[in-house]
Amino acid sequence: GGAQPKSFTLRIEPHAKGEVFTLDRIESDGRTMSSSTILYFDGALRDFEDFGCSGTQSSRRLDGQTVEILRVCASGEWIWLIRQSAGNSKELIIDITERRRAGPNLEWRVVLEKQ
Repeated sequence: GGAQPKSFTLRIEPHAKGEVFTLDRIESDGRTMSSSTILYFDGALRDFEDFGCSGTQSSRRLDGQTVEILRVCASGEWIWLIRQSAGNSKELIIDITERRRAGPNLEWRVVLEKQ
């Protein structure tokens, strides 16, 4: 896609009904963006709105270390995230698949170090 962000911070915090998944970015041009959503892990579709996407989101645990998040935009675009932690490892891996209306579909992997 475009230029990579200058800064990318992911926070995963406990919530009474699941987790709060927050993404903070500082774009290459200095713009800041923040998005936060609750992951309920029940597979139910819920209304969702984020950076240019208005639609639904569902989330569920695939096993003790893997979470699936699916966001479907009203435009027909979607993003599918698989978040995996490897036991005692300090790494958190997020595999992302995006389907876009204009331009190529994207597949990428983000490896983050837990703090």
